Amino acid sequence: MPKSIDIEWNILYTHSTENTADILGTGVADNLLGDLTLGGVFPEDQVVSTMNATIGDFNVIYRMRFISDLYGTPDLGNSFDPCFDATAGALDPDCTEREYTDRYMQHDLYGVYRSDTWLVRLGITNLSNEMQKTDEDLARSNVAIQAGHDTFGRRFTLGFEKQF
Repeated sequence: MPKSIDIEWNILYTHSTENTADILGTGVADNLLGDLTLGGVFPEDQVVSTMNATIGDFNVIYRMRFISDLYGTPDLGNSFDPCFDATAGALDPDCTEREYTDRYMQHDLYGVYRSDTWLVRLGITNLSNEMQKTDEDLARSNVAIQAGHDTFGRRFTLGFEKQF
C-alpha cells in the first residue's frame, strides 16, 4: 500500500500602507514606506510562501520570498554617492545615481530524511541564483539586506545528525 502524502502550504502576504518614524530625532516624522534609509527598510509588499510535503520518512520544503521595489533619495554629491570618484575628489560626470533596489523573488528548496537515530538535511538557498538589480550605495550599510535581499547567490547546505 502506498504511503500517504501530507502537504501543508502557508502564504504570508504583508501590504503596508504607512510606516511613519522620526529616525533622525528631529521631531519630524516621515512616512518611510518603500524607502531605502539608514533608519531601516520598509517594503510596501512582502510575501513568504512555504510548501511542506511529507512522505513517510522524507520531507521536502519549498519556500518563495518576494520583496517589492525600494527607492531612496540620491546623495547629491557627498562621499556616499556611488557616483563619487574618491581619486578625483568629485562626482563622475558620466554617472547618474538613482537609488533603488528592484523587486526581488527568491526560491529555496530543502529536503530531510529521518530514521530512528539519524537525520540528513540537504538544502539549496536561492535556487535560481537571483540577485536583485540595484543602484544603491546604502548596500554598504546592509540596508537592502535588512529587507531580506540575498547578496550571496546560490548556496548549498548539508547536515547530518546521529543520536547515540
